[in-house]
Order: sequence, then structure tokens, then C-alpha cells
Amino acid sequence: MVKRQPARATGVAPLPPWIDRLAVPGRTFRYGEAGPKGLMRGKRVIVALARGGFYGPETATVSAEYAEIYLRAIFGFLGIAPEFVLVEGLAAGEQTKANAMAAARDAVGQIAA
Repeated sequence: MVKRQPARATGVAPLPPWIDRLAVPGRTFRYGEAGPKGLMRGKRVIVALARGGFYGPETATVSAEYAEIYLRAIFGFLGIAPEFVLVEGLAAGEQTKANAMAAARDAVGQIAA
């Protein structure tokens, strides 16, 4: 599955309708006595997130990171543990961008291996 999703400071407006197509009661999740249960266990999802800034755990802007948290929650609800490739700092200069892209290519290579 490939889904292009821009992350903007104003939110993830196009994403909820797409999620609604994935979250189908009785097909991809169900409710039971213990609460919701994801029915998509065993499916593999790789999410690539590209960001102009830095939102990792060691940054001052970590509280503004919502895309990874949201996607982990949604896919977790469906029973999927997504893998992430993060590319940060794309707007922080050409050298930072080149380093980030190289690290992302390495991460993709490790996932593909």
C-alpha cells in the first residue's frame, strides 16, 4: 500500500476519509466484550514520513508531532504494527537534506532486506 499524505501545520485533512475506507467494521476490526479488536494482524505496512523540520523525541518540537502518533494509533486499532521510515530536516539546508535522504535510503534498504 502506498499513500501520499502531506503533513501540514494545519492538520491531516485528507487522511480521515482514507482511514474511514480502511476501518470497516467486521472486515478490518470488530468490537467484542473486551473492546475493539483489529482483524488485520499479519499485514505489513511501511509508512514513509518526510518533514521539513525536526520532530523527533530529542527535539523541542516533539509535542507538535502528530502524523506518526496518529498513524500508529489507527493502524494499531486495525491490528497492524506499522514500520516507519522518517526523513526529517528537508528544509534545513542542502547538506542536512542530503544526509536525511541517505539515511532514509539506508532504512528502506534494511526494511527490504
